[in-house]
Amino acid sequence: MNNYPDTFAFVQIHVGDSYSTSWGNSRFSFYAGTGYPMTIFDGVLKHSGSHTYTIYQSEFLSRASVPTDVTIELTGDFVSGQAYEVQANVCVEAGGAERTMRIYMVQVLDYWPASPTYHRNGFKQAADTHGSEPDITLAGGECETIVREFTFDADSWADQENIKIVVWAQVPGSPWPKEAYQSAVMAWPFPPSTALFIELPDGVPEYIPSGEPTDITVQIDDGSETYVPGSGTLYYRYDGGTFLTDSLTSLGGNLYAATLPAPACDDTPEFYISADGDGGTTVYSPEDAPASYYTTGVGTVTVILDDDFETDQGWTVEDVGPDPPINGSWERDVPVDEPNEDYHPPRSDYDGSGQCYLTENLLGNSDVDLGPTRLISPTFDLSEATDPILRFAYWWWNDDQDGDPMEVEISNDDGATWIPVQTIANVPPEWFQQEIHIASAIDPEPLTALMKVRFSVMDDPNNSKDEGGIDAVEVFEVDCQTFGDIDGDGDVDLDDYAEFEDCMTGPCAVPPCDPPLYAELDCHLADFEDDGDVDLEDFATFERSLVP
Repeated sequence: MNNYPDTFAFVQIHVGDSYSTSWGNSRFSFYAGTGYPMTIFDGVLKHSGSHTYTIYQSEFLSRASVPTDVTIELTGDFVSGQAYEVQANVCVEAGGAERTMRIYMVQVLDYWPASPTYHRNGFKQAADTHGSEPDITLAGGECETIVREFTFDADSWADQENIKIVVWAQVPGSPWPKEAYQSAVMAWPFPPSTALFIELPDGVPEYIPSGEPTDITVQIDDGSETYVPGSGTLYYRYDGGTFLTDSLTSLGGNLYAATLPAPACDDTPEFYISADGDGGTTVYSPEDAPASYYTTGVGTVTVILDDDFETDQGWTVEDVGPDPPINGSWERDVPVDEPNEDYHPPRSDYDGSGQCYLTENLLGNSDVDLGPTRLISPTFDLSEATDPILRFAYWWWNDDQDGDPMEVEISNDDGATWIPVQTIANVPPEWFQQEIHIASAIDPEPLTALMKVRFSVMDDPNNSKDEGGIDAVEVFEVDCQTFGDIDGDGDVDLDDYAEFEDCMTGPCAVPPCDPPLYAELDCHLADFEDDGDVDLEDFATFERSLVP
């Protein structure tokens, strides 16, 4: 619970002692319990008897790596006295499989009972289900809100900060195993219920293409109010000024399209969404819009290297120096969950995929001693790139903050020589993400087809505790050309209109219509239909792209 607070939902049920309950006894029977303690993971893995932390962690991580298309969001509202209404908004993501699920809702009290000491998230009560747990069937993109009321007992009310609601969606029926698709935990104080739920199921794109509109998928679900049809609104701006508005377009069901107009390369698109409930509430996404809003860049991304370290893409490790490391060498693995607070290695990877590179993946004293130990990428080609970006996540803990470094270096000659581009030192023990523009970092050295990056860490003299990690390494380039900007001045206007005829009658009258420039005109940017020539079909799209 301490090490995985955002992904581990836990309920402890007492059986056979003064804290046992009829509901707890029924769950023990459901799982065919034969001894104590008994541990169930996601309704499908069972351990009877005591086991080591490592075994429990392994079982948890094996289940945490299983993908799910079910989501649960919890809210709670005061009713009266010591009673609260709890809402569980259960959804199957768009594109997910239809699922029939039984929704369990229980209240636990953390650090209860005080004796015996195995008292984390002790079970207090299950929601009133009027004789049976509610079963629901949801297709992809559908949601349902389950509402139940809890009245908290004296123990709970006297210790409100440790009240929690735990909800999970599980395959109905018996006997076990019955898989739990998803779970959620809501701690005190409860977040109030939401009139509507606005989600962007596909997320916010990091970049959108220039010269063409982009649709952002929006999901709107009823909460404590019902969505007012037609009220969904996109607010957008590209120049930091006043937000403009446009209505969302229905895609059917609870899905809508928010259409961002075609941007130019130098635009900075910013946007947010609103929707009205039938109770008069307007809900925004982000919640505090317009104080905050979504932002995306403009351009087309070319990926050169993308490694989450789930597979071996050819990284190598070198332990070098006059004093090679006696421990703490780089290795690729799922981080062990170090319980000793004297050490601070990564306890999980950065991007949630599971594995990363870290400095010796062992419990206890496995920090870097002497060195350096070097993590070296495979060779990648930047000979055609202009402004490639290196992005990576790093973890570097140096207990006495004495400047022990993590060095980032780049080579353009396949590792024969190295150019320092960043030194990381004296940072907190947590994951950070960093970007480096490679061309400017190695200037005046050129970009070549023989590029490498390496990460080196050391503790020499050996007088500190140092733990490192690297994850989610990317090398990519963002290129932007605005379709319709034939004269290359950064916008689409009447000057481009005057040049369009030259492209129709010149080199782009018949395929192929490719760069390079013709008479200083970038005619391939007039081929909106991407069919190899510039004709009247392209002209119709070109007219719609003109700046008013």
